[in-house]
Amino acid sequence: MSGDSAQISIDTFRRVHCIGIGGIGVSALARMFLSRGVSVSGSDQSLSEITAMLEEKGVRLHEGHDVKNVPGDVDMVVYSPAVGEENLEYDEAKRRGVPLLSYPEVLGLLSRNMKTVAVAGTHGKTTTTAMIAHIALKAGLSPTVIAGSLMHPLPEYGVSERTNFIAGKSDILIVEACEYKRSFLALHPDVLVITNIEEDHLDYYADLADIQSAFSALVSQIKEGGSVVCHPKDTVIVPVVEGAEIIDYGAMTKTLSLKVFGKHNEENARAAVSAARALGVSEEVATKALNDFPGTWRRGEY
Repeated sequence: MSGDSAQISIDTFRRVHCIGIGGIGVSALARMFLSRGVSVSGSDQSLSEITAMLEEKGVRLHEGHDVKNVPGDVDMVVYSPAVGEENLEYDEAKRRGVPLLSYPEVLGLLSRNMKTVAVAGTHGKTTTTAMIAHIALKAGLSPTVIAGSLMHPLPEYGVSERTNFIAGKSDILIVEACEYKRSFLALHPDVLVITNIEEDHLDYYADLADIQSAFSALVSQIKEGGSVVCHPKDTVIVPVVEGAEIIDYGAMTKTLSLKVFGKHNEENARAAVSAARALGVSEEVATKALNDFPGTWRRGEY
């Protein structure tokens, strides 16, 4: 990153270049910038269905990485955490003094000024994020959504295609929060959903205790008056949420009737309904909204 990201306002940028634009997260940001009238270009090692969808919207795409891909008039470069400093385009932006922000850092900037629901956990965060978005749309909350998958269209709510980004009209942000390399610590949530915590990403974390320390740090960044949606009797989660305001999704009373199968999806749905309650949506409205939740299309990397 070039400079202190906390001092940067993304609203001031008019031309953005995205390194790793084919990733599920960075492609969502590309859609976000497009929705704000920003000119967007991007590159990736290989092109895909996601990049083709972006190209149809007017993004100038490059296959492979080269210094020539970075526009001369670019005023911000966004990059995937998978992109190293040895990347030619990253190095070129740094050489020019162009502001460099990672995908998590952009999410962090958004979360500072929006009522943010962040969904974290080893498993289930993609589906739970999509479920919360589905509920919020049907409840008329008009959220901005950044998900770790392509969500099904909901034409009646202005979502006409499969997408990993929804431009809302309210100040509500619903976002998937990934623990890898502690990237979710860029976020400042109002509502933090923790689906579960298990050993994962052991190429980065030393052990389960190390993972728990990252989640504890995220809990400490919840905004004043915020809360954690979790299963507070889960022995792995207990030390992570100590001292936080808890919403126990296990205490939900309404019966679920889901199209998606499996006990894990029932747990995800309970967490989603509980998070929606923190946004002022009743259990009755939320559970009814989930009756026709269709699932998600695919997962991806940043």
